[in-house]
Amino acid sequence: MKHHEQVVKWPDKEECQNIGGRIKKVHGFINCIGVIVGTLFPLAFAPMVNGEDYHTRKGDYAIKGLVICCDDVRITWIKVECPGSVHNN
Repeated sequence: MKHHEQVVKWPDKEECQNIGGRIKKVHGFINCIGVIVGTLFPLAFAPMVNGEDYHTRKGDYAIKGLVICCDDVRITWIKVECPGSVHNN
């Protein structure tokens, strides 16, 4: 996390245009500057407070994360905070 500000950066206007151009050329998507994915980050054990909230449908413990990557697989945005039991909707 100490490197978050230097590593995870939303692209500026020029880079958005470059990314969008590459994605359009390769995949045909217009005005697309990234791919968004939701994932679970596993925890070794239940948190001390409200541990049952982090219990997933698969029987382990996790925190949900939402990640946006550009076409060269650089993370441009990330949010990790919801307990693993929260539904995707």
